[in-house]
Amino acid sequence: MKNTIITAILIFFTVGILSSCKEDYLDIKNDALITSSSFPARLSDIEKEIGATYGFRSGRIWNFPQVMASYGMEHFMFDGKPDRFPSAMTNGLNYIVNEPELWGENLFVLSYDNIKRENSVIGDIQKYKLTAPESEKQLLDVMLGEAYVSRAVDYFYLTGFYSEAIGDNNTAKGLILSDKIASSREETFKGRATVKESYDFIINDLKQAVTLMGDHEWADGMKGRFTGIGAKALLGKIYVYLERWPDAVKTLGEVVNDPKVKLASTASFKNMWVDGGVDEFNGESLLQVNNTNTVEDSWWGGTNQGTERMYGTAYWKDNAASGTGSWNMGFYPDANIKRFGYNQAHWGTPMNAAYIAQANTQRSASPAAHDPRLFMYAYQPWVDEITASDGKNYPVSYPAEGLTSWWAQFHTFSLKKFTYTNFKDGTYGSQTRVNMPIIRVADVYLLYAEALIKSGGSSATALDYINKVHRRAYGYNPNAASPVDYNSLTSPTLAPSNDQVCSNNPLRYERWAELQGENSWWFDIKRWKLAPQESAYYGYTTALGTWNPIVWDDRFYSWPLPQNEIATSNGLVEQNTGF
Repeated sequence: MKNTIITAILIFFTVGILSSCKEDYLDIKNDALITSSSFPARLSDIEKEIGATYGFRSGRIWNFPQVMASYGMEHFMFDGKPDRFPSAMTNGLNYIVNEPELWGENLFVLSYDNIKRENSVIGDIQKYKLTAPESEKQLLDVMLGEAYVSRAVDYFYLTGFYSEAIGDNNTAKGLILSDKIASSREETFKGRATVKESYDFIINDLKQAVTLMGDHEWADGMKGRFTGIGAKALLGKIYVYLERWPDAVKTLGEVVNDPKVKLASTASFKNMWVDGGVDEFNGESLLQVNNTNTVEDSWWGGTNQGTERMYGTAYWKDNAASGTGSWNMGFYPDANIKRFGYNQAHWGTPMNAAYIAQANTQRSASPAAHDPRLFMYAYQPWVDEITASDGKNYPVSYPAEGLTSWWAQFHTFSLKKFTYTNFKDGTYGSQTRVNMPIIRVADVYLLYAEALIKSGGSSATALDYINKVHRRAYGYNPNAASPVDYNSLTSPTLAPSNDQVCSNNPLRYERWAELQGENSWWFDIKRWKLAPQESAYYGYTTALGTWNPIVWDDRFYSWPLPQNEIATSNGLVEQNTGF
């Protein structure tokens, strides 16, 4: 009874107050307020939305999770401080399984965050186009295609890492797919599509993008944005992954025959991996993560949008190893050096004059007895130099951090790809401005060769496309025969004879040698089921400071989904087999 009286009193006073107010008391107008009915209101609103998807990919997804996935899973780096970071493929997977909040969960959660942005901008473009001026509609189509490519890219990497297979598999578990912003909580509850359904979703996005974008080319200040030819190249790559050979040959054939598509020169190829901005838009890269860590480029949001380069380069100063400012414990695996055909004894002692002289002789030979890409991707200690923050040049050394007792066992080459040769400008910090390819021309050439081989097409043409990539690495004209050409599809490579993966397989060797650290080789390992052979070749890894043989487990071909995703799915999302 008491509660009823109190309620009546409150109602009485509320009605009285409202009736005594002016008529427009609750008629609040805020022109700055963004609502679903007022946004987007102009083309610049769409530009900002699309810019956010690029910036998030560069500054968040590819900052830590994606780079570590690439480096650890593809044996691109070895860690001298194994109690903290993965040092090779299997150990990397152990970290993903045992410390998911640091590794696997980040990539999953951040990628889906960006997919929400992409779903939003797709819906907003379609909405704004209904009332947009005719003069804007052609560009809006291009931007809609751009958003479809962006979503396809995020789903492409999610599928490669988290799906139970790479291929045309209609039973294995794939992704949780969404093509729009959920309008209710119930709409967020979705189970996993199959692997085939996941790839078909991506294919549909890319097909729409190719149609919408056509041959549109961005102005010089916008060169980092996605394009129709890039979308077609990624579409062809997916057809290869699915072994849909007729589609792959047709699609990739259209890309390689486009007059704008060609390999960068050897000089540009060397420069595109270091320092940033030197040769980043040389035509080689068809889709890329465009990195910058300056505030000068407003398109990328006016904030630091560099990707974490992860490992600093140590140098020799005052008879000691000094670091360049960020995690100076990483080095290049010795097994990679051998696979590139470089055979030189250990340096023995720092700044060993005989070692330096021998290295200079071997590296200056023409044609080189080793694969020149080794020294495009890695620094040789005591032989190569960097410019430190004081503006002086110093020889590269063994890592400045980590287990120093190891340096007598390892050649300790340092990572060069995606890093700097000049650290004088201290504003770089731990970020890289080097663009990271999603797909580039050399990848397309090798995919086209694979499609021709598997479809029963011309073996001679397939071999020529493999040789184009190989010739460029050695400084020869890609389009003319050279002294380093492979004579057949089973010719010996520079890989050691005990290498079951690359020793007599030019296609595999070139994909490994050319695309290191670019998130392609791990997907090749997964789709070709090569992990047992790769484990045998690399032999040993480290786990918390101890040496262990690499024992492969097939469940590691797929990363586990975050447990929280399963717990909040209303029982619809299942974990990958074995986890």
